[in-house]
Amino acid sequence: GSGHKDFEVTGDPYMSVEEAARRRDFSFNALAANPITGEVIDPFGGVQDLRDGILRVTDPEKFVEDPLRVLRGVQFAARLDLVVEEDSLQLMSTMVNRGDLRHLAAERLTEEFTKLLTKAERPSIGLELMQHLGVNQALYPELDAMRGVIHDPTFHPEGDVWVHNCMVVDEAAKIIRRGNYTEQQKLEIMLGALCHDYAKPLTTTIEGGHVRQKNHEALGKEPVEAFFSRLKYADEVKESVVRCTVRHLQTGVLFRELERYGEVGAGGQKLGLDERQYSRAVRRLLRSLYPTDPEVFLAITEADHRGRAISGVQTAPYRDGERLREALETLGESINPRQKLVSGDVLKEIGLTPSPFFGAITDFLDWLQDEGTINSSKDALRIIKASAESLREIEERKLSKPDAIAALKAELSP
Repeated sequence: GSGHKDFEVTGDPYMSVEEAARRRDFSFNALAANPITGEVIDPFGGVQDLRDGILRVTDPEKFVEDPLRVLRGVQFAARLDLVVEEDSLQLMSTMVNRGDLRHLAAERLTEEFTKLLTKAERPSIGLELMQHLGVNQALYPELDAMRGVIHDPTFHPEGDVWVHNCMVVDEAAKIIRRGNYTEQQKLEIMLGALCHDYAKPLTTTIEGGHVRQKNHEALGKEPVEAFFSRLKYADEVKESVVRCTVRHLQTGVLFRELERYGEVGAGGQKLGLDERQYSRAVRRLLRSLYPTDPEVFLAITEADHRGRAISGVQTAPYRDGERLREALETLGESINPRQKLVSGDVLKEIGLTPSPFFGAITDFLDWLQDEGTINSSKDALRIIKASAESLREIEERKLSKPDAIAALKAELSP
């Protein structure tokens, strides 16, 4: 049948090793060994195929019984740097084109996608194979849409968005191998690298002879969520990737603004950010990313920065990220949303009743800190105690949280 559970299974204790091996997907997976003598039993030439860098279907008739084998082939080709043998390639393509993969459960698709992204040193090999076979067209239109979408050659001389995305994913694979990341963080980095430019096909325009992709950060949320809807990743992984996608340019934007400090615009206005303004902007950025680890975000932005065909960009220091890390060290616990500037007990002491209004006060104090008005819990406590009567009056209005925050800003900002 069409589903993975639609098999009729019968055991045959007299089946030969060769006949049993015929049911394996690829020749190098059809190997056996005698544990006593050490003899390798290789009825389909799997050892030689590995030596030659070839991925070959073991038996075409048996192979088609499980369409997931197409995606297993994709991740094996990437992980082992194999070239798919021509007849095998044609068979896999035929299976995709007639819709065999539509019956696969999301859990099984997710497992193979994860192996491709986290176990291959060059996942782009698998991504290119998926595109060639028609897998992206059938299952992942967000990936397929990037093919042929032009880039500004000044910043992306490598070609279209698809080529850039493949380069970014390969750079991310290098980063997760050299860093001290958990398995979930590695997955978030790789998926973030894969998804970061999903909105570019939706936003690409030509203005004054230049390629523009305005607002592709923020507009990435919808296509990323659509992509994840066909897979079975944990919500926290998806949400982390979305958060990083809609902010992935910010590391570079803030660094450039810091470098511009002291410049004067055409109208005489001062440009750029000074050190204090930069730190406040970094704090706001990290709050918006929480609970994503800042190092996950920085790994994604570094991969994006390095995934271009610009001389030296793969090996030069990543100054944008290094500067942001310096700010993180300076800010310390002040960027941790779990580190409240005042406790609920303090608010109860001035006569407030536990309610969603407490959250509005917390957000208001965070905003004051982001703006540089206060710098510590001591400053926050001073404002709360001095404004006790006003806080009680605002509480009595029973405002929604956004309206309460607006009222606090209007009435209590120093």
